[in-house]
Amino acid sequence: MKTSIILLFCLLLSLSSFSQSDNQIVKVSNDIELLKISDNVYIHISYYNDNKFGRFSSNGLIYIDKQDAFLFDTPCTDSLTEVLCL
Repeated sequence: MKTSIILLFCLLLSLSSFSQSDNQIVKVSNDIELLKISDNVYIHISYYNDNKFGRFSSNGLIYIDKQDAFLFDTPCTDSLTEVLCL
């Protein structure tokens, strides 16, 4: 399990080195965007308004394998996660 977490962290870290201008951004809603990294890998960026801290973003990874999609790190709220998964 620990090895899987380290591997995922390294993958996310390496993905951050890609230039956003080279990748396609899909706006799902006012609070969710998808950044296409490859044909089957996306970074989801969700935005949340908090009374104490204001508006901030949260990132996660979506990996698509044939008919299955794997979501690593969900958005901040259940409602944003539901929008992302529809």
